[in-house]
Amino acid sequence: MMATSQFGFSGFGRDCCMMATFQVGFSGFDWDCWRPNKFTDSEHQPCLKAAAVLTEGSKKYQLVTPNFQSDEQHMPKLRKCHVDVLDDLVYFGTSFAQSNPLISNIYHTYEEDQANYTSLRKHNIFDHVITLLRHNDVESFVQNVLTLEIEGLTDKAVALLNIIRYTWVSFHPTLKNGPLLVQNHERTYFYWECNKISPCCLKDRGLFRMCETQFTSRKYLDYRTSEYTNNSLKYNDALGYFRWLNNMEAIIVEASSTVHTIEDCLKLLVCGISSLRKEAILNKNSSIATFKKLKVFGLKSIQNQVALSELYMNNPTSWNFVEKRTATLPSSWDNRILLVKYLELTATIFDDICDTHHLLQKLMEENLGLDSTDSRSLKSMFEEQAHVRTS
Repeated sequence: MMATSQFGFSGFGRDCCMMATFQVGFSGFDWDCWRPNKFTDSEHQPCLKAAAVLTEGSKKYQLVTPNFQSDEQHMPKLRKCHVDVLDDLVYFGTSFAQSNPLISNIYHTYEEDQANYTSLRKHNIFDHVITLLRHNDVESFVQNVLTLEIEGLTDKAVALLNIIRYTWVSFHPTLKNGPLLVQNHERTYFYWECNKISPCCLKDRGLFRMCETQFTSRKYLDYRTSEYTNNSLKYNDALGYFRWLNNMEAIIVEASSTVHTIEDCLKLLVCGISSLRKEAILNKNSSIATFKKLKVFGLKSIQNQVALSELYMNNPTSWNFVEKRTATLPSSWDNRILLVKYLELTATIFDDICDTHHLLQKLMEENLGLDSTDSRSLKSMFEEQAHVRTS
């Protein structure tokens, strides 16, 4: 006679909460099926196994199928309740949420661009980058980097290559001197990585403020509504800004340990929206069409993972927040090939900042009436909203 034992079983997944108890025999057992709530028990619906939790005594053991989807480690994320509250205000195209098919397509296009190293290839330096990273002589690496010459590059590509040289030379002593331990401290990789990428972002260290820098855009906006208090002050781990173009805070950098990930992701949203709102007010005679191209970029560092995101206007009542590039930083010379994704991220933000510089100049000219446009202005958008509030 076959002996049996009682086990607790919890099938779970997104939008599903179901409990069941079943008999386990020594000769084997069958799992119950997991079905999302949106599925019916119709015979036409497939039976989907996703995960199971077995309890034995006071301990629980989770088993999942190979295709069970879960969040990536050390990536920016928000809770589902946050995403639900922001529905129709912020549309997400990220690893943790994709709000609609349109922004989902943008996100997946960026994924393909990263997989193909589009930014590096566009400047015709990808093959040279790979060749150098595969070179295993640690002693001659720096010399090879500094003497690298590539013919036929544009001036912009030459500037990017110089930034990549600086990045390589900066990483080299750290990788050469032994593995960097991944500790659960938000400053470990932030200090290592941000010192390398800051010259890339704005080309001049004087344009990149670091170490608990006060975010000013929100403060200026709060003056108008008399809501400014010390509690509304925001501090960022680093800020990249254009000193000669309204001091726009174009790059917001946050470093997080695992426990601060969600808070810092919310801070990227709040500060990014404030920065864009300030630019909209300062350039209210500019066209909406031009302003929608203006973006604020977020650099999120979580241990050895760095993610680049962009925030921009979708329409007068909503924003788009899209994850653009991700990279894992190497911890030793042996896994230096990981730098190729970091260099792709570097090339991407280099291009983005150049585009942002030109867009800010165009917005200023439109605001001054020097560049005529037939498109609807930001001022008309503000006036319509004011009329709605008073009516």
